[in-house]
Amino acid sequence: LPPCSKTFQEAQTDLNHTAAELNHSAGEVVHSSRGTSSQLAAASGKFSQDFDEFLDAGIEMAGHTQSKDDQIQVIGNLKNISMASSKLLLAAKSLSVDPSAANAKNLLAVAARAVTESINQLITLCTQQAAGQKECDNALRELEAVRGLLGNPNEPVNELSYFDCIESVMENSKVLGESMAGISQHCKTGDVLAFGESVSMASKALCGLTEAAAQVRSQHHTNML
Repeated sequence: LPPCSKTFQEAQTDLNHTAAELNHSAGEVVHSSRGTSSQLAAASGKFSQDFDEFLDAGIEMAGHTQSKDDQIQVIGNLKNISMASSKLLLAAKSLSVDPSAANAKNLLAVAARAVTESINQLITLCTQQAAGQKECDNALRELEAVRGLLGNPNEPVNELSYFDCIESVMENSKVLGESMAGISQHCKTGDVLAFGESVSMASKALCGLTEAAAQVRSQHHTNML
């Protein structure tokens, strides 16, 4: 893959835009099949140009993919779209050579739908694997896990003393403040990797605060008894 030349947001916007253009061009190829052979040729040429732009956007997006496995999946989806696009152009060529061939127009329509389906699969994949998405999902799971500590705060959750808990609260409060500021700043600058790190730090700080609060509450309950 070539080095990334755009920000993640720019790459995502370009991918969505070129995908919409390619999908529209596929429909135009089918529509033009009802006209003259020159109209079909023009629509096929436009589809080819849109495919080149879409492929460039897809490769740029693959460069922003964080893990190697996810990158392989993106490239695999691009290959599927390439194959579907080739079949569409071959169907258009066959129809142009013999417009009266049995089922030719139907095969062209089927090929166009395959292009749309393969595009949708890639967009869905890139949305799910967007940089920062995993960190946010992980943070939600971490926070959900510690939420249960507050449901029964009278039981100790660790071996920390009261003063250890106070120190933990102070430290985690500091980290939380810094990470929240980082989340805001990195959103503005478009630094997605740093954004993900800030989200992870904020989640761990919140988990630490929750555990410390639950531990202090359990110690208070024990002292009252």
